[in-house]
Amino acid sequence: MSLLNADGSPVLLTRASDAEMIDVGATKMALLADADTSGGVINANRARIAPGSAGAPPHFHASSAEIFFVLGGSLRALAGDRVVTLDSQDRFDNHFIDSPHWPPSGP
Repeated sequence: MSLLNADGSPVLLTRASDAEMIDVGATKMALLADADTSGGVINANRARIAPGSAGAPPHFHASSAEIFFVLGGSLRALAGDRVVTLDSQDRFDNHFIDSPHWPPSGP
């Protein structure tokens, strides 16, 4: 069975068991999608950050939006010039005007 969108393009499906795993010290990441597999539209990963760890240094992605969903615990994130605390079930969107894929087009 083929998985296709209404326009005939393939559906991007990554099973957790098939995700590439990356160990970056206190952060463990499962790569679920990247620019190569999504036609340059999205990068997606699931990250487990050890409690009390520094996490990634302040940075930005010039060619994509970044969205965080906090599944458990809390996370401090840089939002412009402020640090915000995200709690379990919070969502944080970090959009960049120069991204060729943001905002998404279509219905």
